Amino acid sequence: MNYMLADTSRMVVVEKLPFHHALREPENDTIVLTNQMRSDYSYEDGKMTSVPMRERVDVSADPSAEAVEYCYNSARWALMNNYGRISPYTWMEVISGMHYCYDRDGNLVLEKDGVPVLEAGLTVEYQCYEDGKLTDGTVASHCCDLDTLDIYWVQGLPSSHRQWQKINLEVLQG
Repeated sequence: MNYMLADTSRMVVVEKLPFHHALREPENDTIVLTNQMRSDYSYEDGKMTSVPMRERVDVSADPSAEAVEYCYNSARWALMNNYGRISPYTWMEVISGMHYCYDRDGNLVLEKDGVPVLEAGLTVEYQCYEDGKLTDGTVASHCCDLDTLDIYWVQGLPSSHRQWQKINLEVLQG
């Protein structure tokens, strides 16, 4: 289970397994929360080890492992490319539904092995097709504005479900 802790001065992603954890700091002032382990170290029994969190989980049989890498790198590069212009709108209208991706080095990728990256399931808006039918995809997308404490989310594929929901954290505090 991964989650993000943030305020207007600091943000960190907590990567948590039953017996291991790591804290991932921003890279180039950007941070991306994923459902995959990304840290290059881990803690075990309260002691830091050199074993990366990603090696604590066996993803060798996971057919979406390549997609996870592209999705993470795409979100990271899209955030960095829009640095200074990031807003909830940027995430909702530009990044979450992009039908192209970036590789680890920030190169734009439009197709993989002759297949458009959207159909190949390599975009931030994850879509997986089998025999021409959508079989798996993004369950939800979220973003938070730390200045206003507004949280936005949409269920399903962002490009298909444009009705983003919003709630303010101050309202929740009552």
